[in-house]
Amino acid sequence: MDCASALAAFILKNGFTVVDAYDVDKRRFERLLRRALLEFDGNSEVLFYFAGHGMQIGRRNYLLPTDVTLEKVHDVPFETVTLDQLLALLASRTRLQLVILDSCRENPFDKVKLATGLDAELFETSPGFSQASAPINTLLSFSTSPGALALDGEEGGNSPFTSALVNAAREAPSDSITRILEEVRRRVYARTTGRQVPWES
Repeated sequence: MDCASALAAFILKNGFTVVDAYDVDKRRFERLLRRALLEFDGNSEVLFYFAGHGMQIGRRNYLLPTDVTLEKVHDVPFETVTLDQLLALLASRTRLQLVILDSCRENPFDKVKLATGLDAELFETSPGFSQASAPINTLLSFSTSPGALALDGEEGGNSPFTSALVNAAREAPSDSITRILEEVRRRVYARTTGRQVPWES
């Protein structure tokens, strides 16, 4: 069972309404975000989980859909979904958000500098994700620390992070999410012999 379906099965069994999507291209990713904007109300409590590829340029983090085509670094803003866009949308429409990203990967554009906004400031591409601050009432969980890479695990299995998350939650479903994430961090650190350390904001 892959990472996303393993987590979906667990939270469905525990009474959540689950909207799951796999191998999501850019258009479908945008439709899911539009659905969240239209269907969530101010009392919703949402867990958003993403397993896939992610990258950073400067202070901005990007989630990569399955149909992403990055021939040049300037393709990134048009081919991806930004993490800050996702967080702002959820924070505007829900009461509480837990955003879990098992997605820090090697950046395909090594040490490239470019402008990502309307000003002339240049930002450098880097491995992994950059440190990000979560909006109010949001817990943001990364599978590894800022600037580091996350391991995929064995082929056909779950990643070290998602395996630890599902197992820790299954063993102590009444624990707070902060306690569960502390246990996840301990297990991932041990399993990867210190190469990967989950991180939260």
